[in-house]
Amino acid sequence: MLLINQKQKRQYCMHKVIPILLFFTVVSSEGIVPLRVDDAAFDKVYEKDVTYSSPWAYTYTNASGSDAIRITVTSLKATEADPILILVKRQQSVLSWQIPLILEDTFHYTTVSRILCPSENPTPTGNQTNSMRMRMAKGEEFTIEIITLSTDPIPFSIRTETISNFQQEGQPSLKIQASPWAPQYVQYKMREGAHRILIKLDSVPEAGGNLCSFLSIQSARCPVGDLDTRLRLDGRFQTVTTQGAIEVSREQFNGTFFIAVLVKPHDEDCRDRQEMFSVLKSKTNWLTNTSSHERVKTVVISVIDIDLKQNHYVIAIVAPVAIFVGFFLVAITLLQSSASEWIAVLFMKLDGITLPTKERTWGISRLMERSVHGFVIPSKWDPTSYADCHDHLPHSHEEIDAKIMTRSDSLSHGTPARISITLMEEQNVSENPNPDENERETDQVNFHSHPHRNSQQSEIVATPDVERGTFKQSVPYIVEVHLPVIENGNISGTEMESLNAIARRQRRGNKVRKERSKRRGRGRRVRMADINHKNSTEIHQTSRDYSFSLLTVSLFYSLPVWQLVMNHQGLLLVTGNEDICYYNFSCANRLGILSDFNHVLSNIGYVVLGILFLLMVRRRAAFTAKLREKVPHIDYYGIPSQLGVFYGMGLALVMEGVMSACYHVCPSYNNFQFDTSFMYLITGLTLLKLYHSRHPDILPRSYVAYLVFAAFILVALVGVITQSFAYWIVFSVFHGMISIMVGLQIFLVGYLELSMDNVIKQMRKLQWSDFRCSALQWNRLVPAVLLISINLGFAIVGPVLQPFDFATHLLFILQANLMVYAGYYFVMKIVSAGERISRMACLYFVFALPAWIVGMHYFTQGLSNWAKSAAQSREGNRECFIFNFYDEHDVWHMLSAFGLFFTFMMLFTLDDDLATISRDKIPVF
Repeated sequence: MLLINQKQKRQYCMHKVIPILLFFTVVSSEGIVPLRVDDAAFDKVYEKDVTYSSPWAYTYTNASGSDAIRITVTSLKATEADPILILVKRQQSVLSWQIPLILEDTFHYTTVSRILCPSENPTPTGNQTNSMRMRMAKGEEFTIEIITLSTDPIPFSIRTETISNFQQEGQPSLKIQASPWAPQYVQYKMREGAHRILIKLDSVPEAGGNLCSFLSIQSARCPVGDLDTRLRLDGRFQTVTTQGAIEVSREQFNGTFFIAVLVKPHDEDCRDRQEMFSVLKSKTNWLTNTSSHERVKTVVISVIDIDLKQNHYVIAIVAPVAIFVGFFLVAITLLQSSASEWIAVLFMKLDGITLPTKERTWGISRLMERSVHGFVIPSKWDPTSYADCHDHLPHSHEEIDAKIMTRSDSLSHGTPARISITLMEEQNVSENPNPDENERETDQVNFHSHPHRNSQQSEIVATPDVERGTFKQSVPYIVEVHLPVIENGNISGTEMESLNAIARRQRRGNKVRKERSKRRGRGRRVRMADINHKNSTEIHQTSRDYSFSLLTVSLFYSLPVWQLVMNHQGLLLVTGNEDICYYNFSCANRLGILSDFNHVLSNIGYVVLGILFLLMVRRRAAFTAKLREKVPHIDYYGIPSQLGVFYGMGLALVMEGVMSACYHVCPSYNNFQFDTSFMYLITGLTLLKLYHSRHPDILPRSYVAYLVFAAFILVALVGVITQSFAYWIVFSVFHGMISIMVGLQIFLVGYLELSMDNVIKQMRKLQWSDFRCSALQWNRLVPAVLLISINLGFAIVGPVLQPFDFATHLLFILQANLMVYAGYYFVMKIVSAGERISRMACLYFVFALPAWIVGMHYFTQGLSNWAKSAAQSREGNRECFIFNFYDEHDVWHMLSAFGLFFTFMMLFTLDDDLATISRDKIPVF
């Protein structure tokens, strides 16, 4: 931007200063005396011919120092090769231009109208000498010279008139008319005591309302930069189509300034960004379709006093902060009444943690520990709510290793022992469509030993080495062998071979029973214990990585983002180019160096409520660790722990506030992805958490999940940059194909995986009888049909209508899939026997729903749009309506923060009714 300004300054010097010096040199060297018209009359048209040897000079006297002067010169015969130069000499300045006026090397205008500012305008220093005051008392005398280097006569006409209402103050409403060859400007003086005003421009629809133009605020210095080459060099400016607004403070222009309006010779500067690449190709069309007399625009300039008293300003800033911080303090006080308890929770000091009991729980909390139908839900923090589970058997090799290896040291060395071997036979149940192919049995059996009640008797738990990743059910059976010697706590190789032989014989003997069990398993609904092969430690580790990985990504992401947006903010303030940032200029309240402080501040809700959610997750983690001391077998109950994903969701909510604030420092086409990236993350993590609740073993590593999210961001970025219909088509085709494959996988396999092998195997086994109503598995068919339908709808509607920009389209796809699966999850939870939705989860839903509905209403107001040009983005600008400080988008920030928090809390408490239920009774859907 600074390079552009320097280039414009050089162009101005080349086109303006050098011709003036050239004319002065020619005239003075040859002693040519211009033809003079002294005491020329205002409002009179003079028509003359000018040649190189006979220039003209008109002398005017303006008796009123407060009136501006308009000079209009026309010459139809002047050409680019033989132009005429108009030179206006005043006491304190010189103004010049040529006819034809050439703008952007393309547009030629044979009529030009310029305004001379009043002679009594204050100097840049604000001081006036005595001689200056004496001259102003007599009136200003100025001279207009018409010069050319052409030897052939060039006819011209000149008319000079006064503008009596040029200086304005108070809160006027002015209607002015401007064109590329006749820029207009007025002078405005702020009233005493006013510190902030809003200069607003509204186009008259029937008088060139959509023509591209400039609105500029400049210092009250003469001459005024009323042409494109000079307008960008001083003050503040913005492109405008139907409306524009610039906030002005007294400190910026010392209370007095010019308001200039200039119509562009074309509309390319105000069109969509994707059309700007065709500017060079369309110059021919500009000349064909544009006339100097056609591009005339009428606008209404109004001045709005937006001064807020200091106490009102403080109230406007403190009010949202007080609401969110107050909500935060009340919430943490209700959760833990003392600071020492929170310290124990934060630092996981289990000795200082006391689990809540009925006596220590608020009455309203006990009331919420009931289902919507009034059934009492056992407290998950009460150890007596958990039945004895010592009879539970481990379901995975990891659990066996963890249970056995911790006790191996107590074995007798070299002592004969009588061993009871419990063989865990893995058996597929109905959710596995192809048990024979997915289960691979080996002759080798893993044996471990641990002490029994009798030191001379040990139990060896043996599990066949079977393929992981399939839904299996443990079928225990017992054999007894005599183990003569256990050396160093290990079984010798010879004895191991004997045990393996026994295991093989036992397998063959139980083959018939296994097949019968499989047949009985068909039609049986899959339970959590059937698919949960990973132990709690492994699930916790995988889940925990989500928060640490996201924290690392956030730190590396936010620092350069903040540096970039502050650089853009600095450019706006230094250059005065308000097309850099896409604010709602009708409601952009500045504080310090931030031009749009209100839109930055309104994001505080995301941060505060995100931290509150993280504290609630931490509290549950601490309470769970404390409960584990009293209920060692808690891992056999409820939904497997996934607090790492919840931590990631809370951190994503905090970062959404930080990134949204960074984006609103200078919102534009260049940084739209700053906050939308975390919108993708929040939606994706919420969807992942909801699916992981009933499929605990299906949780990708954090780097895999975040890599997928990064792919979404990349796809969105390319779509926004290209703005190509072909890209929409290609994306929609891939989107539809992936949706169909995922739907088939859910219907045929019952769960998601990267490989399509199981889908192909099941398709080969399909028969017509499988599609009978009685044979269909509706808990698979319904989500598959919903998923395919909603995604194919987006794939078709997206490229045809293109209702949104590509990034928003992709975000809506994610949100639609989340809502479909969440709705399916809630319905299945309601219809499943033994499951109840607590009143607390319903209460969070009741709070979240209106926040989302009202918030979306304000979000769709379209106050600005980074996907369009800066001028088109301003067409949706609206004035503030809360405290004269916040607009609809600020309200969206506040309401969506509450909406996200209550949605997270609803998911956080949705399955609390299952906390005390054994996992072999929890259905999978």
